[in-house]
Amino acid sequence: VAASIVSPLMVIIVALTAIASFLIPNYSASIAIRFLRYPMLLLAGTFGLLGIFWGLMFLLLHLSSLRSFGIPYLYPISPSVPGEWKDVFYRAPWWAMDKRPLLFRSPNERRQAKGQRPEPPVKNGGDEGRGKQKGD
Repeated sequence: VAASIVSPLMVIIVALTAIASFLIPNYSASIAIRFLRYPMLLLAGTFGLLGIFWGLMFLLLHLSSLRSFGIPYLYPISPSVPGEWKDVFYRAPWWAMDKRPLLFRSPNERRQAKGQRPEPPVKNGGDEGRGKQKGD
């Protein structure tokens, strides 16, 4: 840093990136992140914040062009289907996701029967009907 080869901010960013790479528990995922990290560091070092923006835009463009089993990789965010965001930004309970995704075009649009929402137990179905036991 004292030789002014790289800026102190760049040293901090590289150090934080290296430490953050140890947080990924899956080894295969860490290799994929490493392949992304080096070009992003090169772009950031060459073009600064604009290089990071370009790298992220290229990554987003690439992800939006991918398909898995014929389904867009970023579905339902792109193409945007707001009714199916129950499982994207927050995890909705299973009983709330009663319809199948529109993209699958199944003849039966219901994923499960109605009435799957859990309810409290019936008042007379529990221990209340029991008489007093020894030791109560």
